[in-house]
Amino acid sequence: RAVVARPVLVVQTLAGTSFEVGLLKSATWLPDVLLGLVVGALIERRRRIPILITADLARAVILLAIPALWLIGWLTLPALLIFVAVFGLFTLLNDSASQSVLPRIVPSASLLYANARIDQSYTLAETSGPVLAGALVSLVGAPFAVLVDAASYLFSAAALTRVRLAEPRAVPGVRSHVGRDIRDGLRW
Repeated sequence: RAVVARPVLVVQTLAGTSFEVGLLKSATWLPDVLLGLVVGALIERRRRIPILITADLARAVILLAIPALWLIGWLTLPALLIFVAVFGLFTLLNDSASQSVLPRIVPSASLLYANARIDQSYTLAETSGPVLAGALVSLVGAPFAVLVDAASYLFSAAALTRVRLAEPRAVPGVRSHVGRDIRDGLRW
């Protein structure tokens, strides 16, 4: 997982400080803080599967760029901070879009079971992922460990192309009011 590799990139590859690792972590969450409500409101009226595919492909490209820049000697802390912030933006898009996909795929009677399975998968990934990622970083180095994460996003995008979901299309002439949508969402 790139979450493990990125701080190692800062400290070992870029000879960064603990403060710079903190900057990296902040850049990861900056899009959520600045744009979370706006992105949620904008996604509300759009088809989710294309957003999920685009977000996965964009995150794969960002992760592929990290070892490429490192190989040619152009990977710097400012570049990594920008990549991580843009990666965070696409993660925000993905997270916002994915929340409403499951209820459209799974019958209502199975929704609780499906959510439980997702939570179990998330817990497994959060407990075993860092250990496996740490081993991978030790084995191949941080710049190349992110390639595995990039491959996972490419796999996800390919898998999402197989999902058949009847999603409503935007109604021509109906304008969304982001401010009103945010207020409605906060009230809900």
